[in-house]
Amino acid sequence: MSYKGYKVHITKDGETSAPSEKVYNQNGGVQAQSTTKAGTAEASGRKKAINIGMVYLGKQALNYGLSNYGSLTGDYLGQEKISAGIEILGMVALTTTGWAGVLAAGTSIGIKTLTRGIDISKSRVASNIQMERLGLTQGGSRLWLLN
Repeated sequence: MSYKGYKVHITKDGETSAPSEKVYNQNGGVQAQSTTKAGTAEASGRKKAINIGMVYLGKQALNYGLSNYGSLTGDYLGQEKISAGIEILGMVALTTTGWAGVLAAGTSIGIKTLTRGIDISKSRVASNIQMERLGLTQGGSRLWLLN
């Protein structure tokens, strides 16, 4: 008749940890002892380190791809759309943090709107200067010079 051992799980103050196995022989002595806690902790530590490394590399690849999409594909308009989408998502995430986030997002939007208005104004001035150089200031054609 073969002897069957018993597995005893011991917990301390309600803590649950990896069980250690002790197999008792018929004489009352310990036949074999294997502690799974140390091996499991080491293996899970390795898995966590590998997972952290893989996540980091994935983030780096995604950031590189998104930031260089226009350069890699020649689609610079698509790059601007991607950047704008990421910026909008960042502002939405910022507003969920509370009133300070809403204030920061509002300030950022206000500054961007003001900067865009200034850029448009400068572009119009430069365009008007070029039109004057070409003689297109009256009616949009040069025919007035012939009169």
